[in-house]
Amino acid sequence: VRTGASTSGALEALAELAQSWLVQLPWLVDFDYIEELDRRLRGTTRERMLREAVEALEALAARRPLLLVLEDLERSDGATLDLLSALLRRSGPARILVVATSSPPGVLAGEDRARSLVHELCLRGTAEEIALGRLGEEAIEQFLEAQLGDELPEGLAAIVRERTGGNPLFM
Repeated sequence: VRTGASTSGALEALAELAQSWLVQLPWLVDFDYIEELDRRLRGTTRERMLREAVEALEALAARRPLLLVLEDLERSDGATLDLLSALLRRSGPARILVVATSSPPGVLAGEDRARSLVHELCLRGTAEEIALGRLGEEAIEQFLEAQLGDELPEGLAAIVRERTGGNPLFM
C-alpha cells in the first residue's frame, strides 16, 4: 500500500477489509502488491465485494462519523444500488449518514429500482424521504439574488421557474 497520501484511514481500511476493491483502484497501491492481490483474488464474487465494502465503510465510521452523498439516485447503476441496499440493511448501528437526491417520480425512465429501494427502507424505518416542494417565483428570485447579486436581469426568475418547474434540485 502506498504511503504519504492523506486518506483518513480509507486506504488502510480497504487494505485490511476490502482487498477486492484495491484491485479495482490500482493507482492507490504499489505495482507488486496489486499483482499479488490480482492473482490471489481472481474470481472474487460480487457478494464478497459487497460484504467487503460494507465492512470497510463500517470500520471507517467507527473511527469518525461518515457522510455518503449520492446525487441523482434514480440514475444509479445496479451495483451502486446493491451497495446502498447492503449498507442500509445491516443489523448493527453505525455512524453513517447517507444523503441521496433524486428527481420527482416520473421524471426519468428506469427509476423504479431506486424508488423501490427508498420505499422499502422508509417502511423499515432506516430511511426518511423528504420531498421538496416547488419554489415560487419570489423564492427563486431570492435564491438567484443570493447567488448572483441584486442586479438580476428582468424576468430571470420567471424563466428559471419555467425551465425547472420550480424544482430546487434543477435550479
